[in-house]
Amino acid sequence: MPKRSHKRAVPEGGGGGGAGPSGGKKPRKSKAEGKQEGPLVKGVTDWAAFIKKVPRTIAFAGFHEVEVPEEWATKKGGVAAANCLEEVDACRLAGIVTLKFDVADPSILAALTSPINPTIEAMEKGDGVITWNTDGEPGSHDCFTVGRLLAAVNKGDLLPHPGCGSAPDTLKLLQAMNEHIVPDNSSADVPWLPMPLLRVICPHLASSLLASGDVAMEDAAGGGAGAGAKAKAGGKSGGK
Repeated sequence: MPKRSHKRAVPEGGGGGGAGPSGGKKPRKSKAEGKQEGPLVKGVTDWAAFIKKVPRTIAFAGFHEVEVPEEWATKKGGVAAANCLEEVDACRLAGIVTLKFDVADPSILAALTSPINPTIEAMEKGDGVITWNTDGEPGSHDCFTVGRLLAAVNKGDLLPHPGCGSAPDTLKLLQAMNEHIVPDNSSADVPWLPMPLLRVICPHLASSLLASGDVAMEDAAGGGAGAGAKAKAGGKSGGK
């Protein structure tokens, strides 16, 4: 789901600028890191229900439905998002897409959906919390990730179909989504913390083998190979 993070300078010594690649201090690890409870790492227990009715707004660091933050479309909300504050750590549904791939060995699908440990790192300044890893992914389980799908495509383990439904070019779509997920650390001059702008949720339960050598997946902003997959994408909020 797209994370609307309005990249801007953080006023009054906010946490976002302090941890950025602009020469400030790196974020310190929180004592809470690794814990499996709490709103930041709450997961989904019923993937079937999630797939049947995808929430319109979820917590970026989890899969559970949340209310749209009051400051979502305000300047104040943009500053809060830049400072990684939990009250605006939300994603709104951007869309759902189905992708198909050919897969030579379906056994690789288990590795592509292995769990990702939650990230909870307190910012050096302020009350912000970093909830994603270096690949831009929060903790997850039983899900494909765009990065893993793209890596499998590049290795030749998955062969994307050239066109499928609303995704005319599977490879280009995966590449575009990945560019918005992985934090952009290419510039050392920006005063804000690079962060993911998109979250894609691709539940393993939404995938299926269509035939020998084929796989289908239904998820939020992601796809499957030798198979078909629906992906749900959302964006993080901030302000205009």
